[in-house]
Amino acid sequence: MGIPDKIKWYANRLKAMDSSEINSHFQKKFNAIKDQILLPDWSRVDPLSQPGKNYPRLPETSDYPEHLLDELKWETWDLFKGNWKAFGWLDITVADPPEWHKDHMVNVDVKSTAWGFQLNHRELPSDADVKLVWELSRFYALVRMVQGAWILNDSRLAEVVLRWLHSWNRENPPFRGWNWTSALESGIRLIQLAWIDTLTDKIVWKDIDQRKAFKESWEDFKKKSLGPHVYYTWRYRSFGSSANNHLIGELSGLIIALVKWPALSAYTISLSQLKSLWEAEVLAQFAEDGGNKEQALNYQLFSFEFCWQVRNALMSANIHIRADVEDRLRAAAMFFRNMQVPEEPWDFGDGDSAIVTPVAADSTRPIREWWDWLNVPEKSPVISFWMGLPPEQPHRKCGEFIGGKWLLYNGSGYAITRTSEWVLRWDLSPLGYLSIAAHGHLDALHVSIWYKSVAVIIDPGTGAYYGDKMLRNYLASREAHNGPNAPSIPFGERSGPFMWKERHPDPVVRLKGEDSLLGQVTTGEGHIKRHIAPINSSRDKGWLISDVVAGSTNQGKIPFFVRWQCAPESKVTAIADREWLIERNGIKLRVEISTNWEEYHVIQPDGERQGAHTNICSSAFRKVQRGPVIELYGTGQELKKFETKFLSME
Repeated sequence: MGIPDKIKWYANRLKAMDSSEINSHFQKKFNAIKDQILLPDWSRVDPLSQPGKNYPRLPETSDYPEHLLDELKWETWDLFKGNWKAFGWLDITVADPPEWHKDHMVNVDVKSTAWGFQLNHRELPSDADVKLVWELSRFYALVRMVQGAWILNDSRLAEVVLRWLHSWNRENPPFRGWNWTSALESGIRLIQLAWIDTLTDKIVWKDIDQRKAFKESWEDFKKKSLGPHVYYTWRYRSFGSSANNHLIGELSGLIIALVKWPALSAYTISLSQLKSLWEAEVLAQFAEDGGNKEQALNYQLFSFEFCWQVRNALMSANIHIRADVEDRLRAAAMFFRNMQVPEEPWDFGDGDSAIVTPVAADSTRPIREWWDWLNVPEKSPVISFWMGLPPEQPHRKCGEFIGGKWLLYNGSGYAITRTSEWVLRWDLSPLGYLSIAAHGHLDALHVSIWYKSVAVIIDPGTGAYYGDKMLRNYLASREAHNGPNAPSIPFGERSGPFMWKERHPDPVVRLKGEDSLLGQVTTGEGHIKRHIAPINSSRDKGWLISDVVAGSTNQGKIPFFVRWQCAPESKVTAIADREWLIERNGIKLRVEISTNWEEYHVIQPDGERQGAHTNICSSAFRKVQRGPVIELYGTGQELKKFETKFLSME
């Protein structure tokens, strides 16, 4: 952003804050100034001076799933050789020890000894992206290697991890550099260090002297690192309109750290006080029906895992959480289970492919394993091994079946229908959470379609946060989603990174007929309606999607368009006027449109328009893909329906 844009962004950000949030920002700035002058004497608190509880609780090694053994054999060797994956898919080559400040995607090292308080993590030099820097310092690979050290009975892996951790301490002195610019990152590291501590304690050493040397070196690391992490996470935790999953993660890291190392409470508040704050955030960030209010399905799982780990940690300390909080977590698990399509998971809303701790067997497909664990834990033996039993059913009804076909989460604003061959997931949600709707997408009335478990019509994804702002803005926009888009009926105005200045009214939904739904968004400039109904005639089977766009009385007719973004690797060919065939992964669908569409064409992946992002989608963070788009244009007015049919070929 240029200087004028920055000034505008900060002005809009200030307008979104209440007095309490403004005061908190002043306090945070004051704390930063104070800490740059004098940091605490970390040696005055020995984090190991008080016995804590053993979290995570690990089963006996004889109980490990064979599949986990096989995965760890090849994965730990790959990690040792420097073959890592970022975001579960991006192959990167990492040095020994890792270069902790390097964006491996653009091959740029942004090492800095400046105070983290003085660095703007939204704008790194040389087109680097802080998310690539943070990814290594979330210690996913290190936890994985220590899992292997225990299960494969190979202490050498633990020695490598400890050597890398000491290098991290040297390269990241307290509160200096890019890895000290976010309390969420320090909170995540606290959780990983708890796992590493428990896992290394279980390793059987063949040489007593080596074990003693390792233990002394590991204790030295903990004494130097744990205090600064707890202090920073608490002192610079998120607040106000920036809370989101960050505050959940920060409180989770603090709670797990205090369960395991009680003496660290000297740098924060008591465990019981942290627990109360965390319980309040669970109820604030998950709606009563279980949906996460950030309206992003990956963050639904991310936030749930934070909370489930906290719940397990507190149970290990014989501390029970409130019954309403326990039930809200059960509802959150149920929401994810019902909204996700595990065979080909295309999430909705913002997301960065984040996990908390690597507990899936296959680190490239964790969503499928989590979904299986929530449904039938026996189908996900590795997550069951690490995390125990999944949540029970919530005590109260969350979603509601209406019309016999649709499961509606009216509070969160999502509906889904599943038949033997089809899944349709419909977005009827508000725009984002809290005053700036930080992770919001303009996806109201967007529908995603799977046929025979194959993704056909998709949500475009997130793509990037800081590394490619134009891409991120497009994928969050109305243009990228297939809800009817009338430029004269504005849905929201983006005023900079992670901030919406305006937001559309909440969609409303009602049953229309026996088995179809009508969703509507009404603004001062007009209204947009979408009706979805099944087709089950002797000739055709599938779904009819009807769109109505109308302006207010003084506007009359309104031009609008719909862009049906097909999944990558789809092939779209014309088979007649106003009729196309979609082929992907062995399935075929026919698409037909009504005669009142005035203009229509297919934009192929290799025919991107100059200066536009049309065709771009993203199934995982920083993954840029392309798929065909069926683009339709019409002029809307009251009672004029524009129809699109998706029909099976059988």
